[in-house]
Order: sequence, then structure tokens, then C-alpha cells
Amino acid sequence: MKIQLRGKKKLLSPSIEQFAESTFDAKLSKLSADVIELTVMDHNGPKKGVDKECIARTTVSGRKVIVRERHDDLYTAIQIVAQKLKRVLLNLRGQQRRMRTAAPRAL
Repeated sequence: MKIQLRGKKKLLSPSIEQFAESTFDAKLSKLSADVIELTVMDHNGPKKGVDKECIARTTVSGRKVIVRERHDDLYTAIQIVAQKLKRVLLNLRGQQRRMRTAAPRAL
């Protein structure tokens, strides 16, 4: 799995990069996402509030998957996005298995 990190408004620091890579690797290493594009941004700059956003984009079996989360803490937003993406990928994997094992219907 390859993670492409992008930061907007100078939010991407080495510690955030390391945290994001380790979090996504731990949660998604066994799933079928080859490349994950991860964008982190701070909408209001130094102002307080729920303004840190993390967006994860990937493609699985030709389907685009986009997961996003806003939180006042960027580390928490990254963890939540990783968990959401894992849930979505597991759901897609289950759908693919059900479609492969479904018996054809007689007309």
C-alpha cells in the first residue's frame, strides 16, 4: 500500500506524516487499497474550532472511494478517517464476495 500525503496551509509536519502512515498501514495493510491519497487541511488557520479536515481517496475495483472527517484535533481526524475507510473497504469486499458466490437465477 502506498500513501500519498498532501497538506494545505502548511499543516503537514513530519510527525503528522509519520502518524498518518503508521495509522493507515496498521488499519489497512490487509485490505485491497493499493494507493491512498490523503489530504489534510486547516480551514480557519490559527482560529479555534472544528476546522481540521482529513480526506482519504482511493480506487478499489474501479470504484472511487472518498472518506472525510472534520475535527478540532487533526490526529483524531486521521484516526477516524482510517477507521471509516477500513469499514468501507470491508463492506466492498463483502459485496464482491456475495456477487461472486451468488447462484444464477433461473428464468
